[in-house]
Amino acid sequence: MEGRGGVADYRPATGELVYHAAHQNPHALHVELAQLLDLPAERLHVRCGDIGGSFGQKAYVSREDVAVCAAAVALGRPVAWIEDRSENLLAAGHARDEELTVDAAVTADGVVLGLAVRMTLDEGAYQLSTLPSTIVPTIVRVLLPGPYRIEHLRFDATVVATNKATYVAYRGPWEAETWVRERLLDVIARRLDLEPLEVRRRNLLRAADFPRRMITGPTMESVTAAETLEAAAALVDLPAFRDEQRAARAQGRYLGFGLATVLEPAPGPPDYGAAIGAGAAPRSAQRAVARLERDGTVTVLTSQSPHGHGHQTTLAQLAADRLDVGLDAIRVVHGDTRYTPFNRVGTGGSRAATLASGAVLGAIDELADQAMRVTAQHLEASRDDLELRAGRVQVRGTPAAGRTLTEIAALAETLHADTGAASGAPPGIEATFDFAIPNGGWSQATHCAWVAVDLDTGLVEIVRYLVVEDCGAMINPAIVEGQIRGGVAQGIAGVLYEWFAYDGDGQPRTASLVDYLLPTAVEIPTIEIVHLESPPQGPLDFRGVGEGGAIGAPAALTNAIEDALAPFGVTVTDQYLPPTRILELAGRLA
Repeated sequence: MEGRGGVADYRPATGELVYHAAHQNPHALHVELAQLLDLPAERLHVRCGDIGGSFGQKAYVSREDVAVCAAAVALGRPVAWIEDRSENLLAAGHARDEELTVDAAVTADGVVLGLAVRMTLDEGAYQLSTLPSTIVPTIVRVLLPGPYRIEHLRFDATVVATNKATYVAYRGPWEAETWVRERLLDVIARRLDLEPLEVRRRNLLRAADFPRRMITGPTMESVTAAETLEAAAALVDLPAFRDEQRAARAQGRYLGFGLATVLEPAPGPPDYGAAIGAGAAPRSAQRAVARLERDGTVTVLTSQSPHGHGHQTTLAQLAADRLDVGLDAIRVVHGDTRYTPFNRVGTGGSRAATLASGAVLGAIDELADQAMRVTAQHLEASRDDLELRAGRVQVRGTPAAGRTLTEIAALAETLHADTGAASGAPPGIEATFDFAIPNGGWSQATHCAWVAVDLDTGLVEIVRYLVVEDCGAMINPAIVEGQIRGGVAQGIAGVLYEWFAYDGDGQPRTASLVDYLLPTAVEIPTIEIVHLESPPQGPLDFRGVGEGGAIGAPAALTNAIEDALAPFGVTVTDQYLPPTRILELAGRLA
């Protein structure tokens, strides 16, 4: 919700520039600013604290970042820039501005044999300096088959430049593939007089089909999209709804039901980046550092730069659980290029649940092992006879023979002074761990939406909304559900509320939140969430869930609206459906 902003503090005496930025990718910002400003990297320091939301808008170096820092260097004094709402709407970046035309080869019983897709994307007047505009059509192409058995695909893409703001990677930037695919399955169902649920059943890949490679390249294994569909079907009672729908239509009321099944790379398998090819975000391992402080607390340094995800909580939880200490004994440090591990992605692409968690757990395990070795040396005990309980390393069966983490921190410094300095070993207890992308890496969900469409006003009421998802084991269920609900709210907004308008002369008409509508808690329905937890894919079974809600909701809601308007022979081909468009589709407006 907060606009972009930054404070550049240049110190002429040392030639050092400190840039305080609202940004989700501090290390990439550091590298790119140093290059663009021709500054030695060691003299540039980027700090990102509370960001106030991003969803991709604060992921890349912007023209304004460069201008603010250049002005500070030229003036030799601090320079601040805070974007107001109009500036944000006009210039910070747009998304979801694409058109897709799809031809499908389908059998008489609803099995999709192949697709031919033509996509046009509006990149705005200038592309991002560090991201090619072609990357979004490429991701759309790679993910378009989704969890379905689609064996043949032709995909052509065109990127055009217009007077609009730069296209940015908004939450789930490949969302068009989910919307088009799930809309297509509903169109096929109506053409063949089949239930949309049944068409999905006939096309979804099942457990016995894995592992396999998607026609576009990525490896698919441990995918449970079909299981989320069946779990959702059991909660829907579709026959009862169809009876209610027919009765309502007889009374002049129009109810609809829609669903969408989503496959989310979270972060995707090891070969996902290769499938995307040139322009893909670096798929390198993530690093974490864990340090035992003198007071017995533990500092965890992560390359993540959270902007509302709760990583300060989830990463601290993982460390605290592993060390068997309270959450207040863990401090998570992020967003500071001087101290945190280098990574050119930061927080994005639903990577944190897997990569940041794996790195933190690895670092904490190594830290615990070092603590046990120090204690073993002090107690003259075997390392194998020790255990870690309640933040204390002790001899199994003899709890009194042990030391707290505070005591162990002091012991480590003493031992270093006695023996470690001569060997060149660093003082204290500190561990570093790199965690690479493991196999699997997919989250999945089925979204279901029930709507009532008022043909006097064109308003759409979302009567019920259900998500059945599987992201593996959950570190913190409240944060998982918050991510899903927030994403669903954004997906709903993209269909019913949010739209950036231009007039016939190309002038923007949406310059404030009076014109650019955002849903409030009043407009967003209660979102029911059911969790499935598939068997672990390996030693770490946490997967991301940050983008699934945003890519699933537009398709499910649009399908529900078309279902409600079915008596009017409507085929919905636009994602944005304000009241006037609803009335046009139903023939109530010319």
